[in-house]
Amino acid sequence: HVAPEFIPWYGSIMPTAEYAIDLLRHPEKLDAQRKALGELVKRLESPGASDRTAGIAMSLLKNSLRD
Repeated sequence: HVAPEFIPWYGSIMPTAEYAIDLLRHPEKLDAQRKALGELVKRLESPGASDRTAGIAMSLLKNSLRD
């Protein structure tokens, strides 16, 4: 996972705030997340991005159904 998904309108905003504070307290985690996001953007920024994004989504869905 590159970044966790938070849905604050269904609960507390505290998990989002705690995650942000943890990143600020641990610059190495923030750096790792920035690098992971950068790699993801590189994979998606050239022509055909929507097809690759759909492929990633399908792969994630298949993996989640196996778990």
